This record gives sequence, C-alpha cells and structure tokens, in this order.
Amino acid sequence: MDDQELLDNIDGRMHGPMSGFIKRYFGNLQCDPQDATPSATPSPDDFLQWFSSHASRKAGSVRGSWHIPEHESDNDGARLLLSIPASLASDVQTRRDDVQVIGQFNHRFYMSYQDGLLRLCRSAYEVFASQPTRLFLHGFYARGSLIELWVFDRSGLYCSDVFDIQKDFVQFLSVVRSYQRMTDEELGKLSIIQTDEGGRYITLNSVEIPALGKLYLESRPIAFRERLVGTGTTCYRVRALLLIDGTMS
Repeated sequence: MDDQELLDNIDGRMHGPMSGFIKRYFGNLQCDPQDATPSATPSPDDFLQWFSSHASRKAGSVRGSWHIPEHESDNDGARLLLSIPASLASDVQTRRDDVQVIGQFNHRFYMSYQDGLLRLCRSAYEVFASQPTRLFLHGFYARGSLIELWVFDRSGLYCSDVFDIQKDFVQFLSVVRSYQRMTDEELGKLSIIQTDEGGRYITLNSVEIPALGKLYLESRPIAFRERLVGTGTTCYRVRALLLIDGTMS
C-alpha cells in the first residue's frame, strides 16, 4: 500500500478531536511524583534523547518497553514503539508482532503536519498487517511540543484534543505510563486468541461436540484485507491437538 492508497483509505474516516477521549481510554491518570519534576520536562530539541533515557526506563508495574528504531532522527521524524514483551530478536517482523502502541515525533520545522500524520498511519498499517486479528491500536503524534492521542480501528481514526507537553508534562508522562499498564484487551488485542506451549489457539465448544477443545492457528493467515480501515476479516488454517488413549495427536 503506497502513500496515496493510504491517504485514500483514511479519507473521510478521521474523527476528532473527540470530547472525553482521555477519560474514556485512560480514566483517572496517575503519575509518580518523581517523574513530574520541572527539570525532567523535555524541550522539542531534546525530546528524543529524553524519551530514550527517561520514558523508556521501567517503573513500578509497567509492562514492556519503549524503543526508537535505529536511524530515526529529528530531521526525518522518529517512530516511538511500545513492545510487549520487548523482543530480543533482530528480525523486524518479530518486532512488529510485539508492538502494542505506536508514536510519531516530528520537529515541527522539518516536516508538515500531514506528512507526519501519514507516517503514524503507515506505522499503524504495518502493525495491523502483522497482527490482523487486532481490534484497535493506540498511538500518539507529537509535533514540536504539541501532541495528539490517537486510536486506530477498522472503522476509522479518532484523536484527542491537542495539548502541550511542556505545559501539561504530568499528563503526557501519565499517558506514556498508562499505555504500559493497560491490559491486553485495553490495548486492542483479541481476547479469544490465547497462547500456550503449543502456539496461538482458540477454544471452540458445540452441542454436537461439547469438548471440541483447542484449535491452533498457523503462524500466518491465509487471507486478510490489506487496508488500515475497512472490513478486517481474517482467515487462518487450524489444527487440533486431541488426546487419544492418553496421547496427543
């Protein structure tokens, strides 16, 4: 999907600013007071360095870790990715499978608003392509010191009111930490798909076969719609592990 196809796909499907966005997705934000000292507030010029060293460190009960892919810079814009769990593998596809929240930072003088937002949408498209059963995806778009929070799902794109990171630093840091405290369902993952030592599976029961049991999904789908917005029908081949005379087949 090239940039023009992506623009056509989201045209007319962007909504916001949405009243009550933060309340809906984050509830009552909480922040460690030690994180909210004025001296910790980053300027646009040192935002990426601050994010790498401060926001990326683990604190309390947070899950996963934030990272900035290599070769990202202020001039070209930088992606900020929350991976749960953080993948130690160097394979790009594996990392995309672990990404749960996306961010885009641009220094406002180096890139237009639309170009930066398009990059955020590109990241969202890549995550959905790697995780086609995902229901929705959280993201944020920072341009200079101004930031918008976004949610992407198959029906469209939704954003919060703009706020200033320097003026509302406690709120910003609380949002970053809140992403790491969300449950899988709050992050947009499909709850009916579980994982065990045999792989990813769904559990089906029926009247005819009350204990049909686990159906394991192959690693990649055989069919899915390659669009950010639109029907998200996804098809997998499955296999069943059945106990026969005490053995598994």
